[in-house]
Order: sequence, then structure tokens, then C-alpha cells
Amino acid sequence: MNVTAFDNYAKETGFVSLYAWYCMPASVHNVLIHGSAIVSAALLLIGQLSEEAQEARNKDIKKFREHYTRKLSRELTNLDLIRKLMLTSDPVISSLRELPKKSRESLPSAVLALLEAPPSLTSGASASTSTTVVNPGDSE
Repeated sequence: MNVTAFDNYAKETGFVSLYAWYCMPASVHNVLIHGSAIVSAALLLIGQLSEEAQEARNKDIKKFREHYTRKLSRELTNLDLIRKLMLTSDPVISSLRELPKKSRESLPSAVLALLEAPPSLTSGASASTSTTVVNPGDSE
């Protein structure tokens, strides 16, 4: 992510000046005021910090516990649950499953202006010098 462009975009929203009468929620304040500092200090990419995968596994845990575990004791239930979770998270077995088709839509130009290509591991380029804009719709 281009930190400078994101910082400028967050300041241009005008939330503080336009809505001074409204108490800004803490999450909005963190994104608009401190977002660029958080992004520049992050060791992982923003997409790797998502809890979406963990939340999706909660659905699996409920289904597996209800339908695929022995209910004789807590120990046996948890043992069966862990085995089923290990089985479904195995990369070899998961690669055999056909994935659903995703629609590929291009991102809006305002979003594309905030993106930059990740640094290449082989070329030794740093994130601060890379300014190439990535458009996922262009890859097809």
C-alpha cells in the first residue's frame, strides 16, 4: 500500500472538519488519523492480518462438532474435532477440492491510487521505492 497516498486520502475525507459536532468512533479515528503510521510499521501485509479465515473455521468447528464427533466424553469429542480440523486443513487434500469460481472485477480508480506492488524478493527492491500500481483485473 502506498502509505503517503493513503495518508493524504484519509486527511482529505474531512471527517474532522466537516463533522466536528459528531463524536468520532474510535475505529474511524484509528483508521483516519493513525492508519498510515500503522500500515508503515506493520510487518505483515494488511490481507494477512484478517480474521476472516478464523471466523470461517468457527462455522466448520460447529458443524464438525455436531455431525462428526463422538459425544461420549469431552476428551473424545475434542480429539475427533482436532482430527477433522487437521484433515480439512491439509494442503494436499485441500488442493484436490475444486474451488468455486470468483468474479474478477477491476477495482475503482480511487482504490488503485492507494495500491503499489509488493517488493520483489529476488530483485531486492524496497517497499518505499516501488510505486507500480497493481490492478487485479489486468492479469486476465
